Amino acid sequence: MDHLSYHLLNEKGEVLQHDGRRTNPPDIGPGETKEVQMAVELPVSPGQYQIEVDMVRDGVTWFAPHGNATPRIKLQLQN
Repeated sequence: MDHLSYHLLNEKGEVLQHDGRRTNPPDIGPGETKEVQMAVELPVSPGQYQIEVDMVRDGVTWFAPHGNATPRIKLQLQN
């Protein structure tokens, strides 16, 4: 089964956590778009972060290395 997941990066784009929590995506047909609420474990330290969203087939592969574009979402944590 494929899951929606993420990589947590610092502000320089360096990977802090490669294997984020999994979210089961809804059924999405070709050409469709849907809004999805994704589970994310936040870092404990304040700072600038990025979340790179990707799909993963556990035990097989992440989708991004196969040419699939992945969005990066900027995240700022304050005290």
